[in-house]
Amino acid sequence: MLDTDGVVSVRDLVLQKLNPDDRWNLALVQRAEVWDQVRMRHLLDSMLAGYPIGAILLCRVEGESKVIRVEGGQRRVDDGDPNAWQLLDGQQRINAFFSMLTGEGQYGRFYLHMTMRREPPGPTQSRTAKDRALGYIAWRADDSAEPLDDRHLHVDLTRFAAWAEQHRPLDSLLVEAGNVARLLTELDPDFDAVLAPEAASIAVDRLQRLMHAWLDPVIPVLRATVREASDVLEIFSRINLGGVQVEGADVYFAAVKTFWHEAESRLDWVQLAALFLPTRMDALRLVSRLASRGLG
Repeated sequence: MLDTDGVVSVRDLVLQKLNPDDRWNLALVQRAEVWDQVRMRHLLDSMLAGYPIGAILLCRVEGESKVIRVEGGQRRVDDGDPNAWQLLDGQQRINAFFSMLTGEGQYGRFYLHMTMRREPPGPTQSRTAKDRALGYIAWRADDSAEPLDDRHLHVDLTRFAAWAEQHRPLDSLLVEAGNVARLLTELDPDFDAVLAPEAASIAVDRLQRLMHAWLDPVIPVLRATVREASDVLEIFSRINLGGVQVEGADVYFAAVKTFWHEAESRLDWVQLAALFLPTRMDALRLVSRLASRGLG
């Protein structure tokens, strides 16, 4: 049986993880925490952009089952409570929010540049290119001696959860050009309290986005009650292996169509005209090379 349980906010997920008496145990099939700082920064970027970031899936097993309990950073296998919900999908995202927005994580510190404009999304797919596009979100390991450029224009996000809770109800806090520098200095004392008008405008938008991302209930929570522990494994397998893997060529072609709306019909014509091109992707490669040559 599967039912929806409404939607929750990032705040809900973080505060629940901070509460030792109200944590979801992990389904036994869950992996260790495997996300790195690049994936976490991408999640934060999606959150600030208002993109969907997926659902949280919980399950409850009517029969006997094992769960993973996490206490004091240590994982141990224990008997599952038939009445308790197990976290089956969403662990990595919850841990990323927890690590980025509180001082309790173990993955270094994340810094948000408050006056740098976010680059418009593009069709880049390589890890290096994606990393460069996130220039306004920085990360440093806890033991790093590498200085952060423009540190006085960044806020340390590990302070955000505590700051937000001090300003409850946060959605009533007015953020405007006249007070944004003061609020950001309150959030992070290392932030520069003097901003030019254009920089203040960007900072207002970024802080408002961060506050909305923290408060707005936009993350669906699904709950499934199953009979056996083997059903948990089956759900996990279908979630992670059941879909058709999206190939890099598919993503590339999707990007081409985004900027060249007639791509499909034009490439079909090229393929028909040039019989030595067996597929549409071959036609796209040829046209891309000709275009690149024409552009020098």
